Parts: sequence; C-alpha cells; structure tokens
Amino acid sequence: MNTMQRWRYLSLALFFLAFFLVPVADLFRYDLYQQHFILLGKPLSLGLDEARNFRAAPANESALMVAFVDSNLSGQRDAGEKRLVETKLAIADESGKTYKVKTNAVGEFEKPPGLRTPVVSLVLLTDADAQHILLYLLLPFVALGITLALIAWRWGRLYCGWLCPHYSVVEIINGLMRRASGKPNIWMKKPLPNQQSDGRDIQPNAWYWVPTVIAILLFSLLWAVGILSYVLPPRELYFNLYHFSLGEWELLAILVVTLIFFLDFAFARHLFCRYGCSVGILQSLFWMNNRRALVVGFDRSRVNECLDCDASCEIACPMMLPPRGIKRKKFSCTQCMLCIEACERVQMPGQRDTLLRMMDKDCSLNESEHDFGRRTEVAKECFDPKK
Repeated sequence: MNTMQRWRYLSLALFFLAFFLVPVADLFRYDLYQQHFILLGKPLSLGLDEARNFRAAPANESALMVAFVDSNLSGQRDAGEKRLVETKLAIADESGKTYKVKTNAVGEFEKPPGLRTPVVSLVLLTDADAQHILLYLLLPFVALGITLALIAWRWGRLYCGWLCPHYSVVEIINGLMRRASGKPNIWMKKPLPNQQSDGRDIQPNAWYWVPTVIAILLFSLLWAVGILSYVLPPRELYFNLYHFSLGEWELLAILVVTLIFFLDFAFARHLFCRYGCSVGILQSLFWMNNRRALVVGFDRSRVNECLDCDASCEIACPMMLPPRGIKRKKFSCTQCMLCIEACERVQMPGQRDTLLRMMDKDCSLNESEHDFGRRTEVAKECFDPKK
C-alpha cells in the first residue's frame, strides 16, 4: 500500500466515524419529536416554532387570550408552562381561518373578531422569518452545493473515493466477497485470476462467506441505526438499543432500513454508486463538463507493455471501470487511484514507470478529447515520474 492510499483510508475511516458522531454530538440533525433542525447544539427552527409546543387559552377578560409555551414534550401541560411575552403569533381556529396577533408584556393578546375557540393551530413568528430562512437554510445549502459543484468540476467524485461512508463499505465487502468466491460481486460471470500480474495472490475459500455475510449484516444494521440517529434523539435511541427496549416504531424502522441496506451491500454496492446515487451522478456531470479536470491518464505510447498484463488496474477498480479507456467510460470514477497503485506494482519488477497517472489541466485533454474522436498530443512531462 502506497502513501496516498494510507491517507485515503485514513480519510475514509475518520469520515465514517464522523458520520455517526455528528448526530450524537448534536452538531447537525433533525429532531422528529421537536420537528426542527438542531445545528451545533442549538435548535434551528428558522423563526417558525412548531404549533404542538404552544397553546392558547382564554384569559380572565372575554376579549383577551393568553399564549403558553409547553416545554414538556410528553403532553402533560401541568408542568413547565411559561407565557409567551411580547411575541407575534399566527393562530387558526377550527374553521381553518388564520389570524396574526401580538402578545403584550404578560403574554396576553386581544381575541381577533371572528376567531372561534378553541384554537387548533398556533405558530410563533419573528420579525426575521425571511431573514432566518435565508441565512440558516437557503444560503448554507446553496453555499454547500456550490462548493461541492466546484470540487466535482475540478476533481470529480473526490467525495466518493475519499469521504463517502457508503463507498468505504463497498470496498470492504468487495474484498471479503472476492476472498469467498473469487469475484468481488455475484454478477461477475468469471472469477478473477488467483495470481495477478500486480503480484496479488488470492485463493478463494468458501469459509469466507461466513465473515462476509456477518459483515453485510453488521454494516446494514450500523447504517440503519446511524441514519435514524439523524431524526430521532440519538442518546435515547442508543440507550434503548443497548437495553433492548426499543419501541415498536423504532424497531420497525430499524428492521426495514437494515433490510434495504442488506440488499444494497449484498447485491448492489458499486451499481448503486454508479446508477442510483444522485450525489455521485451530479459530481460526474460537473466533472465531465470540464475537459481539464483531474482524470486517470494512460500513456498510450507504451501500450505494448500492457500485452502481458491481466488488466490488474481494472480488477483493482471498485467501480469496475476501464482506467485505460476514454474519459466517458470513466464517468463514475471515484478518484481512489487504486488502479494506479496496481499498475505501479505491475511495472515494479522491471523498474518501469507506471502507465497510469493522475492528470489535470492540459495533460488531461488527451483523455477528454478522445470522447469526441480527436487526439491531443500529450507532452512528455505529463508522464514524468518527477513531475
């Protein structure tokens, strides 16, 4: 394993860990019970707090009502109630008609003409609703989208190959399944060679199906719990899971999501990455539109050196892509560079330089121009090992 791959695996491991720790630390998640986002430990309701946390009741005078906030999510309104002081409310009665009111210093407000009690909907408003939505929802998501688009335009599916938790599982299951059957997936018609040109020697052993199935089950369960922790209180979820005291809804959700991921990890994996992942496909579309983007380049002037190779570079690719092909055939390349590492091992005995190399700017034009039936002369320094 070369230095680049060590850094990549470290990046994948850290991001995989972060994926599960983010909701636990309340850095970012959506609370299904409180019905708002939590960002950096603070509720992010965009200035619109949920009606279920408030209630309005008649005051002493018939023309007045008072608004209460209930901090007790269990629904017992005899504890934790506070009056809403000097705030704006949107209220609705049984007929569905909506009114906007403003409370005074003690939480009272005048009953709007025509309002029928009881109040069935009450929403807390702020003077900065539009500003909250713009600053805390639209701008962050737009900024994140632009950042990912620029990264993809320049470096392709860098997120997939270096950060994506799903992709890290794909690589692990591929390796285990090859140990068990000689094939990284069940859809491959023929098993891979036991001894490869890059020096790998993998003898299939059916006993490896046991750890393979166990790994698929564990990763499926782990992913199911991890995803649910983004919408349910994670501490409560993990506590109930540890003590086998999950509620019916929680248990059903975990079982269904686990089944979905079991089917994915057992049968789809890289196929989902290639054809089903919208994040990956969008990255590829941006990448394809930049002819000078980072791409695996193939030194076609030395193509004869590939004649005695068993396509070790293609075998090494978790996405089953042809690294020596044109850019269009590498549409879903994740920039993992495992193909380059395999080629380096093939060329190592003869002390020859690798035929595959990551290229960008003018050096990447040869791979891009082939898509249009044109060939661009590649400068020799593009394959210079000292470059």
